[in-house]
Amino acid sequence: MATERDSSAAKALRQDSSAAKTLEQDSSAARTLEQDSSAARTLEQDSSAAKTLKQDSSAAKTLEQDIEELQKIVSQLEKDTMGLEESITLFERGVALSESAKKRLEEAETRVEILSKRGNKIEPEPFGK
Repeated sequence: MATERDSSAAKALRQDSSAAKTLEQDSSAARTLEQDSSAARTLEQDSSAAKTLKQDSSAAKTLEQDIEELQKIVSQLEKDTMGLEESITLFERGVALSESAKKRLEEAETRVEILSKRGNKIEPEPFGK
């Protein structure tokens, strides 16, 4: 009987040991998953920062392109070589470009004002000083 109990206890111990190993593997897998999740969040944040940086540099490039396109439109309209509908379409495009450029410049002005510091306070400073 004692041998049977010892055998039974050994079997239970092996099962407990096996369960402990499984638990350890699950714990290790959970840590790996947590690390992967953390890495994914970091990657997402880096991607977001890169996207913001790209948008900022793209905005400056787009402003220059918009101004260049606006100048071309003005030249075409001054030549007066197209029909009324085409002229109106170009004029509408020019107005949209002008509004877009004005908005971008206002945003840049606001950013410059915010970044201008006086003493320990951040105070708006008129643009162009």
